[in-house]
Amino acid sequence: HLIMGTLFSNKEPRIVMVDKFYVEAIPAGSILFVKNNDVPGIVGKVGTILGEAKVNIAGIHLGRDEQRKLAVSILNLDSDVPKETIEKLKKVQDILDVKQIKLT
Repeated sequence: HLIMGTLFSNKEPRIVMVDKFYVEAIPAGSILFVKNNDVPGIVGKVGTILGEAKVNIAGIHLGRDEQRKLAVSILNLDSDVPKETIEKLKKVQDILDVKQIKLT
């Protein structure tokens, strides 16, 4: 995977590209990466599943590749996602990959 970042003029870091998806995400804390087919309803399904697991979304950043009909969501979370919830997300139709990372 390729992740690119930058520093804004106020020296705040941002993730600006993940693989070939342009985004603007905050690289801090618990982060969930979701890659999916670009179809309606995915953001809602992800939010519902995380809500059921009592995981609060602090921020969500979206990117898409209209040509390939793919999208990526980068979610900043208030807590880690339980392993069972990650597996549940991976089983959602049109979700292609889910990764969780923790940055300090």
